Amino acid sequence: KIYYVTKIEKTVTKIWDDSNNRDEIRPENIEVQLYADGVAIKGEEYKVILNESNNWTYTWTNLPKYKDGKEIKYSMQEETMPKGYEVTYSEDTFTITNTHISENTEKTVTKIWEDANNQDGIRPENVEVQLYADGIALEGEEYKVTLNKNNNWSHTWPNLQKNKKEQEIKYTVQEVGTLEGYKTTYSEDTFTITNTHIPETTERAVIKVWEDANNQDGIRPESIEVQLYANDVALEESKYKATLDERNNWSCSWYKLPKNKNGKEIKYTVKEVDIPEGYEATYSEDTFTITNTHIPYLTEKTVTKVWDDENNQDGIRPESIEVQLFANYKKLEGEIYKITLNKNNNWTYTWTNLPKNYNGQEIIYTVQEENVPDGYEVTYNDETLTITNKSNPDLIEKTVTKIWNDGNN
Repeated sequence: KIYYVTKIEKTVTKIWDDSNNRDEIRPENIEVQLYADGVAIKGEEYKVILNESNNWTYTWTNLPKYKDGKEIKYSMQEETMPKGYEVTYSEDTFTITNTHISENTEKTVTKIWEDANNQDGIRPENVEVQLYADGIALEGEEYKVTLNKNNNWSHTWPNLQKNKKEQEIKYTVQEVGTLEGYKTTYSEDTFTITNTHIPETTERAVIKVWEDANNQDGIRPESIEVQLYANDVALEESKYKATLDERNNWSCSWYKLPKNKNGKEIKYTVKEVDIPEGYEATYSEDTFTITNTHIPYLTEKTVTKVWDDENNQDGIRPESIEVQLFANYKKLEGEIYKITLNKNNNWTYTWTNLPKNYNGQEIIYTVQEENVPDGYEVTYNDETLTITNKSNPDLIEKTVTKIWNDGNN
């Protein structure tokens, strides 16, 4: 007779019930032993390792279904119980479930203000606080909260993870950003944030800026007086009226000024006592700058070419000439200062928007012909800016003789 041995397979699956390894104590792998009728089956192939690589599952194949005519009862067992877990087995589904219940805790942050009941009126309406776990900011909107009067400057985070890798998590808090005028201290024991402010003083530095092309027209005064104001009221003491000049780089600083009054910040401004003639003054409250603007005087110059050549009698007049403009006898650089004169522009040209003065002195403008035409002599009139080219036409003599051929009349 031929007997056929019936074969079966068994698949073991590991299930982790640990809030997705919240406490990070899950081992990287486990060993599982296969049993037949309560007896561990010998052989390396019956003790397997489960891990993420095999999706925590394994299948034994070609297992005998019967022994001595009775169906074999297969079971499995975890070799080493992971610390912190409880294990349960399901023979029906051939699954091993490891359960770890994660402990929770809660933390309450409280904001304390040490600022003489907001004497200077600079306390913010709210502050943001970030929760940290072992020095790392926790991600998620629920871990960054706003504290203000409405919640009594306090907040409680419930259901926080208590442990990680078998160590209790150290929770801390930190203010988001910095509060101007306050010093922040933290108490890890009481989970409090204390903001301390000592009533402040401030300082102001006024700067005078001259927009006058470096005093091109020479009308800038040697000094000016400025007055400091607090909330639009002139401060009476003499130290609040300062003289600005080149010796102090047109600048002055006031130190240890009260920053607040009645819980509100004082608005300091500065004004020029007398605005210099020919200037307009503008004030920048942000930079505490006084700008005096004077638009430099401009002028224009017209050059004219005059031909003294008997209306080009000899036909040697060129079709055009080039003329260069000079300022204080120095050649001006740039194409606009070297121009061409010809019939089309009636041998004349006007330069516009020329600076009138330099270092407070009126600029002397002159012109010069680049290449004097052959056969001409050039003269310049600096007052009228006229260039005269004169030629001496060639002269000859001719003698005419009358002959009468009429039989002597």
